[in-house]
Amino acid sequence: KNTASPDQIEELGDEIRAMPEIRQVIFVSKEEALARLRKNLEGHEDVLDALSGNPLPPSYEMTLKDPNQIEEVASRFYDNPIIDNSPGKHDGVKSGGETSDRFLRVTSLFLIGGAGFVFLLTIASVLLISNTTRLSIFARRREVEIMRLVGATNWFIRWPFVMEGVFTGMMGAAGAAILVLVTNRFIIESVVNKMPFLPFNADAVPLFWLVLAVIVGGTMLGSVGSGLALRRFLRI
Repeated sequence: KNTASPDQIEELGDEIRAMPEIRQVIFVSKEEALARLRKNLEGHEDVLDALSGNPLPPSYEMTLKDPNQIEEVASRFYDNPIIDNSPGKHDGVKSGGETSDRFLRVTSLFLIGGAGFVFLLTIASVLLISNTTRLSIFARRREVEIMRLVGATNWFIRWPFVMEGVFTGMMGAAGAAILVLVTNRFIIESVVNKMPFLPFNADAVPLFWLVLAVIVGGTMLGSVGSGLALRRFLRI
């Protein structure tokens, strides 16, 4: 409320900062609120010039650690006597809880769908590499038979096929890593620049570790796929 004293405002700020759910608190004075409004109305500042004073109250802007706690935290201020609520309402506390809930639900669906898609791609990759190794074994069946006859050990015969599967997985992973880098460079940075209002951090995941994880994961999938093929189709 405009009638809140400096001591009451400071006391409210201390109360907010003491809450464990709060990540960041910003105090917006009446003058700063009016400056923001003037910036948003750029080209139509004459609307503000018609005002006799500054009708905007001071406020606190809070960022939470967990967006799922928005409504819980907001409800703590509904009955605070210095909050500018209309009689019988809580319009002095603006949390965007419904918008946040919808956004979180959509995000959860994307995460679940993405996890399912990654699982299917993993299975497909293993089967594809396994089938490739199987075809390689079939194409070299005469060489395998000759190596058996001259007394080659089992692993001497198997290792070339294992390395072929590992190399196939590594090359596929390298292609995926390049795609990740290109996507991050052109698409994600473009989204961040064109929609700065989205709380999106392009550097949230270190690209080096992501690319390394993709390559290591692809190499492991290659070894698993070749191992399955050797176990089923190369009887030594």
